[in-house]
Amino acid sequence: MKIITVDALAPLLRQLETLALSTHLNEYVFRGQGNADWPLQSTFSRYSTSKLPEFRGLAFEHLITQYTDGLARIGDRRMVELNRRGRLELARHSGVPSPLIDFTRSPFVALWFAFNGIRGSVDKDKNVAIYALDWNMTGAAFGHFCEKTGLEDRIRRKYGRPSIDMFRWETASFFDEGYPDLLKFIPYAASWNVKMNRQQGCFLYDGVDYESLDEKNTEEILSKNKHFAISDSLLIKFIIPCSLAREVFQYLEIVGISGAHLFNDEYGVVADVYNSFNHDVRSRSWDIKGEGINQI
Repeated sequence: MKIITVDALAPLLRQLETLALSTHLNEYVFRGQGNADWPLQSTFSRYSTSKLPEFRGLAFEHLITQYTDGLARIGDRRMVELNRRGRLELARHSGVPSPLIDFTRSPFVALWFAFNGIRGSVDKDKNVAIYALDWNMTGAAFGHFCEKTGLEDRIRRKYGRPSIDMFRWETASFFDEGYPDLLKFIPYAASWNVKMNRQQGCFLYDGVDYESLDEKNTEEILSKNKHFAISDSLLIKFIIPCSLAREVFQYLEIVGISGAHLFNDEYGVVADVYNSFNHDVRSRSWDIKGEGINQI
């Protein structure tokens, strides 16, 4: 993994834009995290206490069933009507711990998520992080990993395609028998997932048994595993000081990135209110029936 520490917004934006506009062999997606010390890993991996790989998929299936039943009891039957892939996605975006790690194709969206809730003046001595994952190269690395560990034949028999293609492209049968102990890029969110589509979102599905590999999490296998980390630019981590919060939100405002836009609900609007402590908001709406709106 390549670690890049930045101390100014302009050079950060240049580097992120360059990665975002990469084509052909190198194609990056991005993830913002509000604490640079947090490793890259799924919420299920973070919260699960299971050490036995054969029970990990069953444990998550149990969480999905519990969530489905809970929603049905309050009259919400959306989960019942979805297939296993759809239930996975909906549960993730409702906050259920899952093997999905959210990414976005926009580095500006990742920048918003990295700084959301940060108070520049209070948290000025802390850092946030943006991960840039080359998903195309990760597919090649996953294929290399499968060849070295004997998984390749199993994947070809089960999915009818080589592991590199199973990783990179939509595979309709991937979740037919449960939640596999594999790594897979999911390039598109479902059409009904309005929030994720607004956020230009995609996912990294991570069901890997890290205990058997003597690794701790997704970040370690992508950056340290001898069979997997074939390039230090496969995963890039930008470490950014929280003191840039004011400049970041000023910039994001003029390019149209806000909580209201990304979430289209009251949560996003409230996030914008909190983040306005960092900067002077310039774009507002006006009701012609109101009076004195600018006199506060």
